[in-house]
Amino acid sequence: MTSNAPTISTGIRPATRYFGSWPSVANASIRSSDALFRWGGEEFAVLASSTGYRGAGRLAETIRGRVAQHSFPGVGRITASLGVA
Repeated sequence: MTSNAPTISTGIRPATRYFGSWPSVANASIRSSDALFRWGGEEFAVLASSTGYRGAGRLAETIRGRVAQHSFPGVGRITASLGVA
């Protein structure tokens, strides 16, 4: 999962301010058996075991929707781009 919009519009340093709350929004969408972790500077990954391609797509859409509805401190609403592999 990546979200480049904050970096493009605010720069990497200001963008990292709200990454602290981003995982809590995503974690609310995953099961206790799934794992969310930071993959790189602005990238996160979810390992969703025993989830087929369609289920992973639904999970990605759920996370995307929750992120879009959340108001992050200092920046407001953001968008996220998610992929399934």
